Amino acid sequence: MNIFARPLVRTGLIAALALVIGVLLALTFTPQRSAGVPPPATLEQRSVDSVCSQVITGFGGEVWATPLGESQLRRVDRDQLGVTGCRTDPSR
Repeated sequence: MNIFARPLVRTGLIAALALVIGVLLALTFTPQRSAGVPPPATLEQRSVDSVCSQVITGFGGEVWATPLGESQLRRVDRDQLGVTGCRTDPSR
């Protein structure tokens, strides 16, 4: 008699195969955590080339800026940054 013809062996092999398939499916569909992008180190309002801007500094020292009221960031050098804060004259 063939060993695979025995009901107990056949049932055990089918159960083991089902377990392996279940574990592989669970690992496939388990969400993976990504490192993502770290938040900025600082966000401040400074003048950049005499234009009042939002300035974002990363933890690596990278500096990006966008003029107030706009949303397009551009990379800037530290020597382009002016004093902290922006002086605005009140509207008349």
